Amino acid sequence: MQITDSTPDPVGGHFVRDEAGHLTGRVLEAPAIARITSRAPKPDISALSGCIMKQWKDYASAGFTTVTDLAYLPHDGVDQIVKSIASGKNCPIRVGKCYYLQIVIIITCSGIECTPTD
Repeated sequence: MQITDSTPDPVGGHFVRDEAGHLTGRVLEAPAIARITSRAPKPDISALSGCIMKQWKDYASAGFTTVTDLAYLPHDGVDQIVKSIASGKNCPIRVGKCYYLQIVIIITCSGIECTPTD
């Protein structure tokens, strides 16, 4: 299925359009991103590893010591590559991932004690 100017946004996601209603190429939120990535060709593992390492070296050369993704979408293949590179001796930065979960928990805080509520 092709994504066109008339493709509706998936529930919880958004294909960004300009004033004339044409797609801009920006995609927001997991449901819209998944519509694209599920149809994308699978990358070669060694090429993907090289790209990740290059990106992390670029971060380090710009002075970053730690990089954290606050909405990481789990992926078995990528997770293994990231773990392998991040735990290696040559990893140029510290890496943190916060997994994106489609669960909302409302927390009610009273003083310093917090408990989940419905």
